[in-house]
Amino acid sequence: MHAPEPTADRRKVALVTTTIHVPRCLEAYLENADRHGHGEQVSVVVVGDRKTPAETADFLKELGRRHPARITYLGVEEQQKLLRRWPALDLTLRWNCIQRRNVGYLQAALDGAEVIVAVDDDNFVTEEDYVGTHLAVGREVRVPVVRHRSGWWNVCQRLISDPPRRFYHRGYPKSRQDWKAEGHEVERRVVRPVVNAGLWLKNPDVDATTNIEEPVNVVGMEPLAGSRACALAAGPRLSVACRA
Repeated sequence: MHAPEPTADRRKVALVTTTIHVPRCLEAYLENADRHGHGEQVSVVVVGDRKTPAETADFLKELGRRHPARITYLGVEEQQKLLRRWPALDLTLRWNCIQRRNVGYLQAALDGAEVIVAVDDDNFVTEEDYVGTHLAVGREVRVPVVRHRSGWWNVCQRLISDPPRRFYHRGYPKSRQDWKAEGHEVERRVVRPVVNAGLWLKNPDVDATTNIEEPVNVVGMEPLAGSRACALAAGPRLSVACRA
């Protein structure tokens, strides 16, 4: 099997995650990057916590021997040493919470990453070019742009669930959830996204009350104006690109 040709966009990409488990999902992400020609431009920063298993460090060392990506593990001691330079940040970030991932963003920036991708350790990569889709950040792309009359658009209305149901992603303000508010307009044009957010298959990122009411199983996504990717219109609220 021949190695894939490197892509034209050679910006440095860092995958950042925090974990209280051994992050075995990262192997599939690195295999995906290698398969699509991004192996040499990708790095990984894993931020541990006080609950993270000790064998995590050994797992990441072995992973680094099998893939060209640079892998950095920040255990408790490494984080404490790094944050001596930023004592205010050290006081702000609590232990045993996902906010420890901010230390990973800082390390990625110090390492020269030009695109930083946040990865949850319970999410699994698909077969498509994962790194390549996130390289849309910072460059001009032509995609459908959505504007909603309310200023709030529910991106989850593109997701197909089995059985069919309507739902909002976690963090969408309850005060803005209006099942009757359909009025969005779509215009295809060139934009320069600064944030790219992926959507989900199977269990989407919804709030606890939605899951208690009835678990959601996402099986696909409806294209928007013939495209998988879309962008939200610039404004006080709609300003992020979305891709699944």
